[in-house]
Amino acid sequence: MAEASKDAFVLLPQRRMEQIARHFSLIPQVAPSIQVQPTSSEGELKDILTFQHDNGCFEIVLNRPKQLNTLTVAMLHRLIEVIRQIESDPTVRFVLLRGAGEKAFCAGGDLKDVAGAQVDFIRPEYKLDFDIAWLNLKKPFVSVWNGFVMGGGVGLSHASRYIVVTEKTVFAMPETKIGFIPDVAASYFLNRLPGFIGTAMALTGERLLSSDLISAGLATHYVPSHEVGEIILALTSIKIPSGDVAEVRHSLEGVLHRLTERFDSGGQPMSDILRRRKVVDRVFGASTLALILQSLEKEAALDPYFKDLAHRIRSYGPTAVSVTLRMMRKMQDVVRRCGASHSLEAHKAALEMEYRIMVRMLSRNDTKEGVVCLLIEKGRRPQFDPRTIEAVSDEFIESFFHPLTERDHLQGELRLTSD
Repeated sequence: MAEASKDAFVLLPQRRMEQIARHFSLIPQVAPSIQVQPTSSEGELKDILTFQHDNGCFEIVLNRPKQLNTLTVAMLHRLIEVIRQIESDPTVRFVLLRGAGEKAFCAGGDLKDVAGAQVDFIRPEYKLDFDIAWLNLKKPFVSVWNGFVMGGGVGLSHASRYIVVTEKTVFAMPETKIGFIPDVAASYFLNRLPGFIGTAMALTGERLLSSDLISAGLATHYVPSHEVGEIILALTSIKIPSGDVAEVRHSLEGVLHRLTERFDSGGQPMSDILRRRKVVDRVFGASTLALILQSLEKEAALDPYFKDLAHRIRSYGPTAVSVTLRMMRKMQDVVRRCGASHSLEAHKAALEMEYRIMVRMLSRNDTKEGVVCLLIEKGRRPQFDPRTIEAVSDEFIESFFHPLTERDHLQGELRLTSD
C-alpha cells in the first residue's frame, strides 16, 4: 500500500481508518468493531493476537517481532486453543495467519524456551500442524510469509491453501547445523521441490527465495512487501456470499488475484541453489552421503559454492545429516505416489516418521550439544558423537526409524487422525 498523508486519513471512513491504523501500528489497540479472542494470560495475549472480523475472517498474528516471531511453549498451547475455537465456530469462514513486523513470519521454535520441553513440545506441535492442514480443507488458510520462514513456522503454514510471499521472504530448514533433523513434515514438503533440491536443502540448510517458492508451488502469490498491508485489509473486509467452502475459495482467489496480478515474482532473484539445479540434482541424487560428498568435492574445483555445501555437511552433526538423508529417501516414493498437490496422507506419514526420529534424537547428547554451542557458548564447535560421517553405521541410522515403544517414550507412537 502506498504511503498515505495525514490528510488522506481524515477523508477515510472511521472503520477504514481504524483498520489501517491497526495494521500499520499507528494505534496500539484493536479497533472496536473487531472482537479480540480471550487468552489464558497476559503473556499469551501479547505473543498471539487474534481478531475475529465480521466478514468471517479469523486473523492470527504471531507477535514476537524482536525474536523473529519464534514459537514458545505458551504460544504453542495458545494456538492449539485457537484452532479448536476456529473449528467449532460456524461463523469463521477462513483464517489469515501472519507474523508481526517486517523481518519474519516465524523463524521456528524458540530454542531457549522449548529446549527443556523436548518431546512434550514436539508431540502437540506435530498434532497442531496436522490439525491445521485438516482444517484448511474446510476453512481455507491464507498465510503471509513476509521475511524469514523457518522450522516450526513452515510447519504451521506450509499446508495453507494460499501462501503470499514478498521480496523479503527467506525459506529454510537449518536444523542439521545443531544436530537435529529438519522436521515438522520437512521430509514431505522438501520432497515436493523439483529434483533433489529438497534433499540438498535438508542436508545443508540452504535457503529459497520468493521466486523459487512460487515456481516450485510452495507459495501461491507474490507481492512487494509494501503491499502486504493492502492484502491484509482486503482479506479482512472482503464480502463472501456464503460459508460454502467453494464460494469462500472463489472469493479469496478473486481478491488475491486482483491484488497480485500486476506483480511478477520472476523479477526477483533466484536462489543460489536453484541457479545450479542441474549440478545439484546430479550431486544430491547419489545414494549415500559418501558419494554426495565425493561429487561435491569434484564440483568444488569448478564452483566454490559446492565447496561451501561440502563444508556444511562435514561440520554439521554426522548423525543428523546421515539420518536426514535416509529420511528424505524414505519419503520420496510416498510423495511421488500422492502427486504434486498437498496430500494429508503424505503429510501424516512424514510427521509420524519424523516423530520417531525426534524422540530418539532428543534422547541423545548431540542435540543438547548443538543448542548449547549455537545459543550459549557461541563460537565453540559442537563435539558430536560419532564425530565423523564415516563412523555412522547403517544399522545405527536405521534404528531411528523403528516403531516406538514405551521404553522410548511413555506415550509411544504418534498417531494422527483427521477426526
